[in-house]
This record gives sequence, C-alpha cells and structure tokens, in this order.
Amino acid sequence: MNSIDTGIKKLEAILKNVCDSETSYWPKNWTKENPLYGHCAVASMIVQDYFGGDLIRGSLKKVRGYGNGTYHYWNRLPNGKEVDITSSQFPEELLSSGVFERLVYRDGEKRNRKALVSISSVSNRYRTLKRRVERAIGNKLRSYQAQIY
Repeated sequence: MNSIDTGIKKLEAILKNVCDSETSYWPKNWTKENPLYGHCAVASMIVQDYFGGDLIRGSLKKVRGYGNGTYHYWNRLPNGKEVDITSSQFPEELLSSGVFERLVYRDGEKRNRKALVSISSVSNRYRTLKRRVERAIGNKLRSYQAQIY
C-alpha cells in the first residue's frame, strides 16, 4: 500500500468518526451504523482538499431503489486512480454485483467544485465537516500534505 492509499484509509477512518446527521445530505436516514451515509459530496470535497484531483459525479437514477434523481460523488486522484471514500454507504451486494460499476461509475463526469460549493446546504455541511476533520487530524495535517505533494 503506497502513502496515498494509506492517507486515504486514514482519512476514511476519521470521516467515519466525525460524520453525523448534521453533515449528511439525508439526515433522517443517517445512522451510527452507516456513518458515511449521505456524505459523498462533502467527503469527496475533503478528499480533494488533501489529495487533489477531480470531483466525479454519477447518476443513481438507474439503480433500483435510488432512482429519485440523486447523484453520487467520488474522486479521481491526480494519478488517475478513482477513489470512492463513501462507497460503504451502499449495500455490499450492490457494489459487488457490478451494478454500481455499470450504472454509476462508468458514466461519471467531472464536476466543478465551485458549482457544488455554491449550493448553501452543501457549503454549510462541507465547512462543518472540514472543521471536524481538521480537529481530528490536528498537527498531522502537514504530514498528510507532505505525503501527497
């Protein structure tokens, strides 16, 4: 495992500890058992903060049970690797069956961060979550950035 993979795993663990209903897109459905539920956009922005790259968005409209016009976000790192730090919010059978790969990941498109941040609810949830992550990382922030750049 390289330093970027290690950093991603550490960030994912931190996010699982600091995410809650206040920072979820779907606060009524958020649970402690599924801590990253509804956090794909804001978590992807935080991944981008520390690791660079692009925000990618895919539609969930073709996925049974998710067809209400919502989207899912993940990251494409500068090295071209795609990372979905919040994939655990979805049922394992959906991810392992290849359905998600065919219907969501394959058609993902690069999104503009400014457009996403211009949505006040996203911006507020992002700022709250970013503060929590920074507190959790503390002085480790510089070492994460040193690993990345």
